[in-house]
Amino acid sequence: IGWCLIVMRWSTTGIRMFWAGLLLGCLLVSVCADTVYVSSSGSDSNICSETSPCLTLARAVEAASGASVVDIVLLSDLDSALTGNHGVIVPPGLTFGLSSAPSISAHIYSSTVVSSSIIAINGYASVSIVNLQVTVSSLSIDPIFSIHNASNVNITNCAFHGYAADVIGSRLVIDNSQFIGSPSFGANSSAMSFLGFDMNATVIINACSFIGYVGSTFGALRLGSVSLPILSAVVKGSLFANN
Repeated sequence: IGWCLIVMRWSTTGIRMFWAGLLLGCLLVSVCADTVYVSSSGSDSNICSETSPCLTLARAVEAASGASVVDIVLLSDLDSALTGNHGVIVPPGLTFGLSSAPSISAHIYSSTVVSSSIIAINGYASVSIVNLQVTVSSLSIDPIFSIHNASNVNITNCAFHGYAADVIGSRLVIDNSQFIGSPSFGANSSAMSFLGFDMNATVIINACSFIGYVGSTFGALRLGSVSLPILSAVVKGSLFANN
């Protein structure tokens, strides 16, 4: 009888350990994933995997908390006016990427006017934005992407219509991308702004176009300032208009 009781006790313990392990595994999948997926047909009750994507950027950031490298992949176009797709603040201390799935070029748009940046990024080793089309209508002077204190920012194969990004960092690389500034007044009349994080900031721009608006305070592209200068800028095969 004693032997049977021991077997039963260990079996119960084993079952408890099994369920605890399964729960922990589920938490790790949903919380510590380094690649998370967003789709307009997804749900924020999902774990943000490719086969079970979440609905909003805010949920994707939440699902990736705890990871040191986070890539958000869009599986469809995204409406930035949806709650959870603007005013998203990514916590500091990680490398961040936002891109379309390889088979598409996702479009981030706004069905109505938004009043804040889509994503605010502060304190990152590296930021990468790849293969996106972004058209956002905003009443705010905030940029579409606010990227501050980053050591390295890469923007590749993108098209922005609006005040695309306000970047403060050490290195900016833009390749094969198009920027059309906002018709709004002041700083957000620019297509993009980059200010040096330190005295050694560098900029590399290749095969891009920047179009501002006549009468804009800063023109199509603003590089550096008296207080936040850049050390060097290399520009190849690029077009600048209405500066």
